[in-house]
This record gives sequence, C-alpha cells and structure tokens, in this order.
Amino acid sequence: MLLIMAIQFASTGCIKTATSPGSASLTIVNAVNLSNPLVTNFTPVNEKNGSRIPLEYYSIANQIGYASSYEWGSYINYTSISLSQIEDTFANIWSGTLVLPVGSIHTLFLAGDTTKVDSLFSTDVIPYIAPGDSSTGVRFVNLAQNASSVLVTIQADTTHSPIANNISYKTITPFQQLPADVNALTNGYTFEFRDEATDSILTTVSLYNYSYPAQLLPFKCETVILIGQAGTSVQVPLSGMIYPNY
Repeated sequence: MLLIMAIQFASTGCIKTATSPGSASLTIVNAVNLSNPLVTNFTPVNEKNGSRIPLEYYSIANQIGYASSYEWGSYINYTSISLSQIEDTFANIWSGTLVLPVGSIHTLFLAGDTTKVDSLFSTDVIPYIAPGDSSTGVRFVNLAQNASSVLVTIQADTTHSPIANNISYKTITPFQQLPADVNALTNGYTFEFRDEATDSILTTVSLYNYSYPAQLLPFKCETVILIGQAGTSVQVPLSGMIYPNY
C-alpha cells in the first residue's frame, strides 16, 4: 500500500497544469451602409496541425448592428473570421485572417456598403493618462463612403480651429488629450466634422458624460467616427458614432 501511494503521489506531482497563453483584444465596428446586423463567425487556425475549429452556430453568434461595435478577447494569433448579414448567413460580405499577438489591441473597421465592403485593420496603442491629468483621449476616423478629406472642430470653440485635419477616407488620427475637468464633464464635447475644402459642417457628434457608451471619462479614451454616405440624394446620411477604448 505504501508503495502504491508513493507511485500515485509521484505521478500527481508530474502533472503539468495548463495555463492560458494570454489574450488579445479585437473590436469590430460596423459602418457598412445599408447593412442589417452582421453575424460573426470565428474559425481560428490550430497552429499545431493547421486544422480549423468547427464553425460557430449562427444562432448564438454575436451580432453587430449598424453604427455599433463589439469587442472580443477570446482569440489570439492567426484568426480567421467571416461576417454575413443576419438574414442570409450563407453569404459572407467580408472574410479574412487577422494576426492578433498576445497582449495586443486591435480594431477592424468595416465600411463601404453591402455590395462592396471596405475594411481597415488597426493595431491600437492606447495612451496612458495619469489619474491626476483630468483629461480624456480622443481620436477620429473617416469611414464615410465617397467622402473627401475632413477636419474636426469643437462646436463651443467660436474660432473653429481644427483639432484634427487631413482626415481622408479610411484614415485614423492619433489619440489626443482633451480636458476632462468639471466643465467638460458637465457640458461634454460636440465635435463638428467639416469638409476640408469648403469648411462646411457635414455632421456633428456629441460626447457626454452620461450618454453611455459615448462616455467622456477622465483617464479613458474614445474613438469618434464619421459614417454614412457623402453627397446628395444618398440612402444613408452622414452621421457620427463613438465607441470606448480603454
């Protein structure tokens, strides 16, 4: 009995506990004009044998409505994904393979329309904002179909001085810090997207402390996006959306 117990103890001591290799963050933004909710289907590649994990049931897959986003933290390394509209899950409107290193943060922006989806994949470096700074980080993205270069001003600034410019289609600006003091938290910010050539206002989007998910919070960062279709007699007018970063 003592010998059997000793063998069992030795065997138990040799068992290795599986540990998670870590994760990556992926946010998908749906700015595809004329789209219904998009259904996600992840099929990660097994690096050991090259096989793919079975397809996820569409009934439980995540859905991303127009002008909204969704964040995942369950996939790393080479990850294949396809997206379809909820009413026709047999027809993919976009598919691709993303590289998501452990510990990285990414955004997949989807734009264009359902006949031709454009994509923009970014590796996001979220700035650290010290608690004592009383500031928030904001960046801007132009995903407006057929839009020319735009600039951004703050509505409360009567000088109309741009805080970001030369934002062409599928361009992401760096994060910049704006005050998040008592006045800002009370009044928020209303950003004006303007045509760079004419300075005319295309649309506005507001960032308030109480309008989740468009939260203006100290030490946090947000992404403000121009979406819709530029021009006259369009089906989807220009508008703005916001999603929170870290």
